[in-house]
Formats: sequence, C-alpha cells, structure tokens
Amino acid sequence: MTEIERAEQRAAYGKRMEKMYKRLSKYALDPDNKKMYRGRAEQWSEYTEKWQSYHENQLAKAEKSGIIKANCEETAGNGLHNIGRIDIEKYKDICEKRIITDEVIITENRIDHIVSRRGQVFYDKYSQYFKDIIEDPDYIFKDTKENTALVSKTIVDNGESINLVLKLVVEGDDITYKNSIITAIIENKKRFSQRLRNHKPVYKKFDK
Repeated sequence: MTEIERAEQRAAYGKRMEKMYKRLSKYALDPDNKKMYRGRAEQWSEYTEKWQSYHENQLAKAEKSGIIKANCEETAGNGLHNIGRIDIEKYKDICEKRIITDEVIITENRIDHIVSRRGQVFYDKYSQYFKDIIEDPDYIFKDTKENTALVSKTIVDNGESINLVLKLVVEGDDITYKNSIITAIIENKKRFSQRLRNHKPVYKKFDK
C-alpha cells in the first residue's frame, strides 16, 4: 500500500468515526454521555483533517511538485484549461522567491483527480467558482509543500468553504511553467473554523 492510499484510508476511517460519534451524541439521553460523544467527534474531525491534508500533500508530491509545463505531453490539445490570473501581491508571502507569472491553469489530469476524489457532481457544481476563488480569495494559507498555497473562499449560497491547492511558479523554474491547481477541497463551517484556529493565513480579505 502506498503512502497516498494509506492516508486516504485513514482519512476515510476518521470520517466514519466522526459520523458515528455525532450520531451517538445526537441520540444520547445522558448529558454526560452526550458531552463525551461530542468531544470524541471533534477529536476524530481533527484526525480526519490531518490525514486529508497529508493525502493532498502526497498527491501533490506525486505529481512532480505540481508544476505543469505548458508544452508537455499531458497538456497537449484540450488537456490544459486557463482558469484566470492571480494578484501576485496577495500570494507573495507563500514563496521565498519571486513569483514569475500570474497565469493559472488546470489540466485534464487534475480535473480527473478532483472528480475521482470528490465526484462529478462536486466538480460540476463548484468548478464555476475556481476563477473567482483564485482571483478574489477570502483567505490564503501557506501549504506544507514548498511554493504551494491553499486558497479559500466561502460560497454564499451554502456557506461552505471551497479550498484550492495552488502550486506557484517562482524564479528558477522554467519560464514556460504556469501556476497550476492541484486539487479542490470543500469544508463546512465547523471544519473551516478549525483551520482558522490552527493555521494563520498569509492573506485575508476581511479584517475580523
């Protein structure tokens, strides 16, 4: 079993356990038991978030650090899709070196990855927001992977936060490379609140 598969399995297990303890908390009659189950659910939620994050990082690493070359075989024909342009100033604290392009792409390979992990319904519903997320984010976090940002925006119609993992191109990289979307993640209000508690953003749109 690969590290990617192991992380995916652990994240899935954590999610099942979180749901189980939420159900136990919901139907428990004893107040002490209800409180205990709620605490267990929160612990499993943190466990799931940790392994989901590790899973995404391993996927990014497996994709040759996520930088996609514009003229490589993978992007031939219709394999490359232009998403938009970032405001480099908002992203500059992600990298030690200067970001050399504002262009953002996504490849068919990465689209297939998102669909396989999140489902076709997810991609059809949320891909329309990708341009707005990268160009007008609510928050930008520094990912554990070098020169990689986690870009967040809350979608108004359901209150959920959509996070895009974005690999940035910096000085020293091939000038034909483009910033590229690696994957997409959805978080409910509770999970995103946990992210804000545990990770300081390098950029935030609103002063709260």
